[in-house]
Amino acid sequence: MTDVLVVRAEVRRLGPGARSRLVRAGTLTPYLVQTITEDAAATGRPSRLQVTVSAGTSDRLLARVREAFAGLDGRGVRVKIRRRRGRAPENGRVSPRHTAA
Repeated sequence: MTDVLVVRAEVRRLGPGARSRLVRAGTLTPYLVQTITEDAAATGRPSRLQVTVSAGTSDRLLARVREAFAGLDGRGVRVKIRRRRGRAPENGRVSPRHTAA
């Protein structure tokens, strides 16, 4: 990915008694995609991956994020990619409070 995109990813195991979650946040790089994918796959079935991007993320970038995690659907992981609610920052920067895990 050539565009800088900050994401927050949350992996949860679904089902009775499943209470833990794993949260990662940072600039979406191939390494972070691989790490999040491995986390989600290792969580077991069924599980959910929710990836949140900034409110101002373009449709093109949102589609690229979906594509990056599309392979998890066949591995028992429900994937949800969404934009953060609210306005995008005018200066294009993301507040550190929204990127911390």
